[in-house]
This record gives sequence, structure tokens and C-alpha cells, in this order.
Amino acid sequence: LNESTNQVYNLGYKYEFEKPQKTFDVEINYNRNDRPEDSVFLDGDNNLLQTNQIETVGQNVIVNVDFVNPINDKTKLELGLESRFDGTDNTFDRDFTYFSDFDYKRNIQSAYANYGKQLDKWSYQVGMRLESFQVEANFRRVDENPGQFKDDIFTVYPSAFLSYVPTEKNTFNLSYSRRVDRPNLGQVNPIRNWSSPTIDQEGNPNLEPQFTNSVELNYTRTTKIGAITSGVFFRYINDPINQVFIQSPYDPNKKLMTFDNFESTTEYGIEASGNLNLKKWWSVNYGGDVYFRNATGVVEDVNQNLVEKTVLSTPFNARMNHTFKANKKLTFTWFAMYRGGVEDIQFSNKVMWKTDLGARYSILKDQGSISLRVNDIFNTMRARFYGENPDIATGQFRWESRMVNVNFNYRFGAGKNRALQRKQRDQNETQGGGLF
Repeated sequence: LNESTNQVYNLGYKYEFEKPQKTFDVEINYNRNDRPEDSVFLDGDNNLLQTNQIETVGQNVIVNVDFVNPINDKTKLELGLESRFDGTDNTFDRDFTYFSDFDYKRNIQSAYANYGKQLDKWSYQVGMRLESFQVEANFRRVDENPGQFKDDIFTVYPSAFLSYVPTEKNTFNLSYSRRVDRPNLGQVNPIRNWSSPTIDQEGNPNLEPQFTNSVELNYTRTTKIGAITSGVFFRYINDPINQVFIQSPYDPNKKLMTFDNFESTTEYGIEASGNLNLKKWWSVNYGGDVYFRNATGVVEDVNQNLVEKTVLSTPFNARMNHTFKANKKLTFTWFAMYRGGVEDIQFSNKVMWKTDLGARYSILKDQGSISLRVNDIFNTMRARFYGENPDIATGQFRWESRMVNVNFNYRFGAGKNRALQRKQRDQNETQGGGLF
């Protein structure tokens, strides 16, 4: 039994100066998540084997301050501060008796500055973000010595963007950036997340953040029917976070699914995207990429020895979204995506794809609308994997991807008092990081 509750609060303030586009923003976000679990494990004869009671409480506070000052019509300065406080407290009782507990606190303070300038057909923007990252984790388990993990990292993240527009129809862009993806709270929590007769899943509090250096060169061509962008890219990922299988240290008959940092991953390839109006009634948005991926890391073999492994693969990904206007009120949509199989260091993924269909009808003098969407109409969306280390294994994971959504939307008033526009922000956290 798992009944979770989630609370989200957001407060925003924006001051607009008399000078056009000069603004000062403050945004505060608070999130609290409570996820209690009461599990019962039975054997094949329906006899009680074990009960688990897990309490998980997570909290997150983010405060952002942003200042934008257009110095003149060709120069702009942006400054900002961010404070993030994350934490989780977890208690694990087995058969209503204390077994373990875990607390994790993370404090991130950062400041950024961006300076942009327009020079005839050329424009550029240079930026810098300074970040102080502090983390402390404490883990206690019966019959074991308490474990603690602390880290304090100061990091500089530079970025640079250069643009050249020789004509109205042609644009060239060159960019460099360095970014971080930290493990999320679920990936660092060492208290068991789920269990099966052969596998337990838990996090790793010793995970390090992964850092990515990216260089991209893109060319955009504007035509009568829309814009087409193509480009090349290079990414170097240091300490990439991945899901791994090892022999369980608690049960010789089980494997442990957890997370670890591999050594490095290099990716370089080509990509293309576009927004095209093929007909007055038909438009399409598409994207695709193909690249070489070279990954290196250490895994456990069948004899529980650590061995270094390097894998070269060539992933291919594509997506497209079509919009068909039957008349002024009725619109149909068709979305499809394809993710090619990827060979990885320990477990490799097979092909994944799906397609969705939708319709939208305007009502109430176009102030309202009714929409219908069917996701994954062929029920093909699933994660399939295979591997040889530490054992030969194959499997798949399915979720509720085939869904029917019916929505009603109505816009009150004339739209003069719209919600405050929020600045797009990156959470800088890995999502999943493995097979699923």
C-alpha cells in the first residue's frame, strides 16, 4: 500500500522599470512530498514472509532573483542569484521493528552573469555561473556502523554563444557550455525502493554529479514554408550516472540494482529539426539525431571481479508532430517518436517507439475548447534491455503509456491579466539514469 501526498507552493514578484525590458524578478518555490509504504511479502503458498514499513519525506526550497538590464538597443546584461535547499528523511521498519534510516541534506548557492552584444551581422553572449555545492548524508542500519557522506564543491560554469546572420534567410550559431547533472534524491537513497524474489533496488549516497562539456555548430535556413536547422555537436560527459547490477551484499541469492558513476562518455554526431507549414491546413514539427557514443566504465563480472569495459554505439532518435486543421474550429494532431537501441557498458537498451493521436474543438466563441488525446495507440511503449555482466539477463519494463485524455479549457476575460511569465530553469538533475 502506497498513498503519497505532494504539496507545491509558488510565489512570484516582477518589477518592470520605466526603461523597456528592464526587469527585476523574485520567485520562491516550495515542495513537500510524503510517501509512506506498507508492503506485505508472501510465498507461493500464501504464507507471510515479511512486512515492510517505509516513511519517506522530501522537501525542496528554491529562491531565484533575476535582474535584466538592456544597456542600449544592442547590449544586454543579465544578473541572478539562486538558493536551493533539498532534503529527505527516510525510516525503514521490517516486521514493525526498526531496521534502518537515512537523511540527506543538500545546499546549493549560485550566482550568474550574462553579457550580450549585437554587432551588425554578428552577435555574441558570454556568461559565467559560480556555484557552491554542499551535501551531507547519514545512513544507519541495525548491526552496522553508521555511515556518513559529506562533500563540498565549488564549480565555475562558463558559456559562450556566437551568431552570424549574413542574410535574412541564413543564420549560423556556434556555442560552448558546461553543465552539471546531479543525482536526484531517489538515486542517493540507500533504503530499499522495491524488492522482488531475485532483485532489490536502492540508491547510492556516494554518487558524484556528472559534468558535461558541449560544443555545437548549427545552420538555420528560412524558407517560404518554415525554418530548417541542421548541425553538428560534440559532448564529453565526466562521471556519467548509470544504473548498475551487482551481487547483493545482504543476500547471496539476490542481485542489487543501484546507481554508480562510470568513467566517461563521449558523444559526437549530427542533428536536424524544423517547423514547416506544408499546406494552409497542414504543419509539422520534427527533429532527429544520429551520433557516435563511446562509453567507458568499470562493472562487475560473473566472478564478482571489477573489470573495465569500453563500448562504441551509434544511437538514432527521431520525433515528429503533425497538425491538421479541418476547419476554423476542429484540429487534429499526430505525434510519433522513435528511440533506437543503445549498447551500453553493463545493460543495453532495445528500440522504443510510440504514436499518439488527438483532436481539439473550439467552443463558446473560441473562449473554450474540448480536446481528446489517445497516447500510445498501439501500446508499444516499453523499455527492453539485455546484458551479460554480472549475469546474462534480459527483460522489459512496462508502464501505463496507453491512455485516453479528455480535457476542457476555458479562458476567462480578455487575457489582459495573464499569469506572470516564469523564467525557464533547468533542474540540473539526472532523470532515471538507467534501464527505466
